[in-house]
Order: sequence, then structure tokens, then C-alpha cells
Amino acid sequence: MPTYTSTMTSKGQVTIPKELRDELGLKPSDRVVFTSSGNGLITIIPKTRKASELYGFLADKPRTRKEPMSIEEMDEIISNARLKHGLRGLED
Repeated sequence: MPTYTSTMTSKGQVTIPKELRDELGLKPSDRVVFTSSGNGLITIIPKTRKASELYGFLADKPRTRKEPMSIEEMDEIISNARLKHGLRGLED
């Protein structure tokens, strides 16, 4: 696992190294979410997502139902996925 080093400025700003920005697909003005595990480990998650990345997110696999999915079922799936991927507390 590669490691990268950055220096904090007097204003508390840290530059995310280019390799990580490229890996995360970050562009200027994109937002990121920092999540602390409490033991010094920080996770960075890009907040900006492309619509194409969400394709199939609510798919019912295998498709066994005949009626459409309810809003409540969709909300539950989205909530579970946000928790699973560390996206708690994101602004809509």
C-alpha cells in the first residue's frame, strides 16, 4: 500500500497528493468527506458522484417482484448503503 506525505500550512490546509486525487477522481471544487475511526486513521470519501456510478443502485436482484419498489424500501436501501460505505451525515 503506497503512502504519501503532505505538509499542513499555518492555516491548517493540507494538499491531497496528486496520485490520490487522481485515484479518487477529484477535480477542483469537488467536496470530500473526512471520517475519523478514532485511532488516528482517517478515511477520505469524495462527495461528488457521477450519475453513472449510481446506475443499478436500487436494482432488485434477482428481479422476483411484480410491483414497483416503495419509497420506504428505497430509503432503507440507501440508508444501509450510506452506512456500509461510510457516508453517514452527508448533506443532500
